[in-house]
Amino acid sequence: MEKLTIKHYQNLKQIGRGSHGRVYKAYDPIKNRNVAIKEAVKRIKDAEHEATVMKAYGKSPFLPTIYDYFEFKNTSFIVMEYIEGKPVGKGDFKRPSEKKDEKLSVQITINTLKSLTSIHKGGYIHNDIRPKNIMLQNDNPATLKVIDFTLAKELSPKHLIQTDLRDAARLCIFLCHGYFPDSLSELQFKNNKLQSTLLHFLQHSNETYDQSSDFIAALQPFV
Repeated sequence: MEKLTIKHYQNLKQIGRGSHGRVYKAYDPIKNRNVAIKEAVKRIKDAEHEATVMKAYGKSPFLPTIYDYFEFKNTSFIVMEYIEGKPVGKGDFKRPSEKKDEKLSVQITINTLKSLTSIHKGGYIHNDIRPKNIMLQNDNPATLKVIDFTLAKELSPKHLIQTDLRDAARLCIFLCHGYFPDSLSELQFKNNKLQSTLLHFLQHSNETYDQSSDFIAALQPFV
């Protein structure tokens, strides 16, 4: 069977499917590297938006690098860094997953916040921080990548940084418990100070962090 190619990218192999189209692993012979190609069928504006967000945040060790964007036959293609590993969860915060050590959970959360720092500096909020969008290889926080910028919004009084920061707090709770409880009163942390830090942030809307670095500083003692 003839191997699928598009543009100069070779050996396309489907590795996923989203609401807008397929995701492929491919080989770029010009740069001699594997890439991921995300297609969007008849959703050109959505793909253009995602590509714009990725270009805006630039280089970050915790975000995929965008290499190329092109359109062909009413379908758009975003070519980006190929990411090894798997998501820390299969969906949102309600779908159970593997419970992780508290220290590891905090390290993952901190690196997620570092990725958000780059996104916010680019003028956007991610707006969809949840387990399925956090990629990790062999439970190593240094390999973390935040993906999927389809729902990203431009920073504005309506779309504030705190949306992402609160989702990062929920992510930490999810990782520590393997799920996000229906009630915060169900939380059971080994480290009471970590529990207090996360609960205080989520339960007091008037007391918040101004930026990702502030939240990182609050979590740093628990690493």
